[in-house]
Amino acid sequence: MKSITLHNLDDDLVELIERESKNSGLSLNKTIKTLLHKALGTNPKPKKMREEEFSDLLGVWDQEQLDEFSKSTKEFGEVNPEDWK
Repeated sequence: MKSITLHNLDDDLVELIERESKNSGLSLNKTIKTLLHKALGTNPKPKKMREEEFSDLLGVWDQEQLDEFSKSTKEFGEVNPEDWK
């Protein structure tokens, strides 16, 4: 993917883009890409969801394995004051 740098944007335009970004809850980058897609009548290519990227790793433990893992790693969630002396 390529990047584009825009120079000398009008203050009014920047303000409108920033307002749109805030209202939509999107970053400035995502807001600008969304506005460009709308203006050009195109649809963005869907990105893979994080779940899809790691689907082969999701849900592979049964409850017994999860319980064993939780038991084995319980101490990592506790602070031992002796470690800080």
